[in-house]
Amino acid sequence: MKKYSLLLAILVLLSPQNIFAQSQPSKGKPSMYQSINDQQENGLRGVQKNGKWGFIDSTGKEICTLKYDDAAFFKEGMAAVTIKGKTGFINAAGKEIIPLQYKEVRSFNEGYAAVKKGKNWGYIDTLGKLIIPFISDNPYPFIDNMVMIKRNNKYGFYYNNSEVGLPIIYDELNKFSEGLTLAKLKGKYGYLDRWNNVKIPFIYTKAYSFDNGVAIVIKNGKEYKIHATGKCVADCK
Repeated sequence: MKKYSLLLAILVLLSPQNIFAQSQPSKGKPSMYQSINDQQENGLRGVQKNGKWGFIDSTGKEICTLKYDDAAFFKEGMAAVTIKGKTGFINAAGKEIIPLQYKEVRSFNEGYAAVKKGKNWGYIDTLGKLIIPFISDNPYPFIDNMVMIKRNNKYGFYYNNSEVGLPIIYDELNKFSEGLTLAKLKGKYGYLDRWNNVKIPFIYTKAYSFDNGVAIVIKNGKEYKIHATGKCVADCK
């Protein structure tokens, strides 16, 4: 049961999410606003009036004009806002830092946000600089300075300095755990480090990420546990 719970947690963490789904009115709302969201970073709240969204600070002062068709929660000092189907970001002072030019966006994580143009996703920093081009089919979050990229049903990892960590050739990739990522290539599972070095060969028909120094693997119909060196440590017979 533990291995399936771990897999579920990894899938939830890596799953793309719509940030505007969070922008729901709360029950308590001042009479001057139609809707008001729960308190966010730095005491800011999203508010709606006459069908348009903006933000107020902890004193109730509006930090920006209520002109947006939609507004997401603040995260890492930035909030996504939309007008006529184009989305960008404002900062905690209400200034539009990232122009409203994207079809979709995701919240900043570790200083980077996924943004969509056309059919694909790229990644920008907090100044709006494109650090990873529009090559990903899905918007995954940065984790430990790396981000998963999916293209044509193949997976890889990019670093936050735009360098390729793992090329986009793998059938499956997982979040790094204890320095290794579980990967699938040509129907077999193995383990890679952050520089695409094969640390444990692709010889398993099924495998799971490392947890507390061991990973469960299946080979030739037999399930057992291995150490990060690939050596069997439990259920070896």
